[in-house]
Amino acid sequence: MFAFLTVNIALSFIILPRKHEVPEEKRWLATIDLLSMSTAIFRAELAMFLAPLALQAAISRKASLVKIIKIGAFAASTSAVLSILVDSYFWRQWPLWPELSTFGFNILKGKSADWGTSPFHTYFTAFLPKLLLSSTPLAVLGLIVDSQTRELIVAPIAFVTLIS
Repeated sequence: MFAFLTVNIALSFIILPRKHEVPEEKRWLATIDLLSMSTAIFRAELAMFLAPLALQAAISRKASLVKIIKIGAFAASTSAVLSILVDSYFWRQWPLWPELSTFGFNILKGKSADWGTSPFHTYFTAFLPKLLLSSTPLAVLGLIVDSQTRELIVAPIAFVTLIS
């Protein structure tokens, strides 16, 4: 739930026009910074959204790859240390990094199937059409009319594909 807020704020840095124009590279790096923090603290799965977005920023030269890696690594490592300190204190277990524990449970131990499984295509054929029912015509119109929308759709599609 908290990741939802930080992801929306991070994406607003690259989506919303600014009255006092902040350089594009700074806006993209701020997005990478906040998404890296959110990945380390709230949802490890955001790495599957962050990676395509960072790659897209580097390929389209919105930000340099070296700066993306530096900022992302610093934000993620600092956030992980803070998460470990705070969560270990409150859960009285040292060291505790909840997102690493979740990753280990779901991926390394293969227990994600305990939550239920669906075919690979389910997000595209069942879940997203239900969620986007009323907004689909506007989304299609946005893809046709606005080049920024076409540019920004890459990372979400990659994320849904990877998480499937």
